[in-house]
Amino acid sequence: MKAIFFIYWLIMPFYLFPSGQMQIGDIVLSFGIVVFFSSNLLKNKPLFAKRDASLVVFVALVLLINSLYFLLYRQYSTFMRSTMFYFFNLFLVIIFRDLSVDKKFVRNLFYLCRINLVVQMLLYITGLAGDGRSRYIGTLNNPNQFAYFIFASFIVMYVLSVSGKYSVKIRPYDYAIVVYLIVASASMGVFGGAMILIVANLVFTIPKRKLPGVLISLAAGSAIVVAVLGVDYFNDLFIAGRIEDREGMTIRGYFEDRSLDRVYEYPRYLLFGAGEGAHRRFRYPRAPEMHSTIFSIWFYYGIIPFIIWLSWIKGNLKKMDMRYLPVVIAMLIDAMGRITQRQPFLWVIFILIYVCNNSKEEKAVSVSEN
Repeated sequence: MKAIFFIYWLIMPFYLFPSGQMQIGDIVLSFGIVVFFSSNLLKNKPLFAKRDASLVVFVALVLLINSLYFLLYRQYSTFMRSTMFYFFNLFLVIIFRDLSVDKKFVRNLFYLCRINLVVQMLLYITGLAGDGRSRYIGTLNNPNQFAYFIFASFIVMYVLSVSGKYSVKIRPYDYAIVVYLIVASASMGVFGGAMILIVANLVFTIPKRKLPGVLISLAAGSAIVVAVLGVDYFNDLFIAGRIEDREGMTIRGYFEDRSLDRVYEYPRYLLFGAGEGAHRRFRYPRAPEMHSTIFSIWFYYGIIPFIIWLSWIKGNLKKMDMRYLPVVIAMLIDAMGRITQRQPFLWVIFILIYVCNNSKEEKAVSVSEN
């Protein structure tokens, strides 16, 4: 099962089909899901860890709510497709929870993330993944997906690096690749989150006596780069233009830009849920879907499933070490304006924080040797 997961992780960023459809990596993991649960059933093992029981309940409520709205609106493709995303990631959580008890497996995940970053950088340098757009998309379908992939890969590396349990360390070229590719994607929110993690990683991993010198060196190096390239170079970067475009945007304007205006247009759905589909039934849709993990889950499924989902997150962050707080803050900021619940990173990162934060290994299922 570990080999299947590693293959999935390596080919995950290679999108061959339109967004919302199964990609080649998803097909590989689907095969792994069948292998994993077949082995569990044959060996009479528990299907999931007790720690994930709340997530199982949440996904069951997702199925119930979307099924009811499907019967009401008769739009199978939207409601049921949304439901499948949650089931797929639930299976991913169950499998990764089991595999994460293997220290070597988790350490190798760090190196796989580094490989993915280097591959994307090489593709950028060679132009093999470029299509002439002002915002770089790499091997994914849009620049926001690409930026989130780079950012989330760096989060995984950060969590494992600051934990001190896996003998891994982020190198200067890792920082350079992350910053350069995110700038190329012109994703402002991701860029801010990456800067938070880079500073946090320096603070938590560099000895205190060396930290002032490192920060001074970084500041001096940045000043030299600006002096050599010139201010106009950075003003010409597309990300700089996007920052200027967002200046003066009000909170209401931001909500409308992310299609979150339906939160205050239809507040009743925050109580019992609107279902995740048939988006055109809402007035003034700036985009078909709400671009916010937090508000979308609350709005689509109501207060009770939302609280259950939060309880699963809280269970993984219980007694969390302060070293992981920058990750939670960065993910929270990003989740306010991005749909991240469909991506494997959101779920994997919470489990990694739990694993790194707890010395006792989770003993739920043990078919990792398959």
